[in-house]
Parts: sequence; structure tokens; C-alpha cells
Amino acid sequence: QHEIFERNKELALAKRTLPIKIDEQKQRVAECERDMEYLKIHRRTYSEEERRRIRKTIFHAIRDNRNNPEETEVLKYNGFRVVIPAYMVPRSDKIKETAADTGDEVTSVTCKEISYVHLINNGCYYLEIGNEAGITKRLDNFFEKFDRQKENRANVLKNLEARLKDLEDI
Repeated sequence: QHEIFERNKELALAKRTLPIKIDEQKQRVAECERDMEYLKIHRRTYSEEERRRIRKTIFHAIRDNRNNPEETEVLKYNGFRVVIPAYMVPRSDKIKETAADTGDEVTSVTCKEISYVHLINNGCYYLEIGNEAGITKRLDNFFEKFDRQKENRANVLKNLEARLKDLEDI
């Protein structure tokens, strides 16, 4: 009987909180739509010298601001603020390697640190940063495939709405 009580309590909480989450997600989708329009106007091509400077600036800012209690705005790229979040600590990722003698894929005990930044305009977007050499390429790929951001946010919204409908049917 205690389990039924706990289950009903969880359902009641979900029914109260899901509409709030849905409204927040609708806001994220709208922000993303505004950012898509913004990019149509403000997207630009950077020279090799600018790209080199941008790579170095972001790389050094990440290195210098790990675990900083304040977020750090580094620069703007295509009009979006590139920000090192407060308390950013790179996540570790196990490196998969191919064994030289067998050709089998093995997981190494060596861990690769993966830093990240937030790209902020109307919305806020997470972007992992690998090594210094790939920073501007990652930024370019992010903006080239920006429509995926909206798709992802719209899918989350659809799932939240379906979950709420399912709860209302209970």
C-alpha cells in the first residue's frame, strides 16, 4: 500500500511540474527559432588570421578559467557570445584505440578531457571543444547544422507533451 501511495504522489508531482517544463521547452524552441533568423543575417566567414586568433583565445580562456566561480565571456562568433560557464570542469572520456597486433577495438585506461563552452544569443547552446586546432571547425559545424538544435528541442517538447497526455489519461 505504501508503494501505491508513493506512486500516486509521483504522478501528482509530475502532473504539476510537466506543464512548467513544457512551457520552458516551448521558450527554448522559440529562442532557437529567433537564433536561426539571427544567423541568416549575421553569419559570416572568418579569415585564416581571425580563425587562428579565435582558436588561441578560446583555448587559453578554457585553460585559464577551469572551475572559475564566474562565467567568462571570451568573444563573439557569428554574433553569439562564446562563454566559459561558471565552474566548468572538463568531462573525461575514455579513449577507444585499436590494438596494433589484433586490430580489435579496446578501451584504454587513458582518459581524454573534453572541455566545453556555451554559445549564447537568444538561447544557450552547449558545444564540446576538443583540441585547439579543431575549435573553429567545431564552431563552423555547429552553425552549419544549427537547424538540428531546433529539431532536438522540438523533439524534447513533443515527448514532454506526450508524457503529460499519458498522465492525464491515468
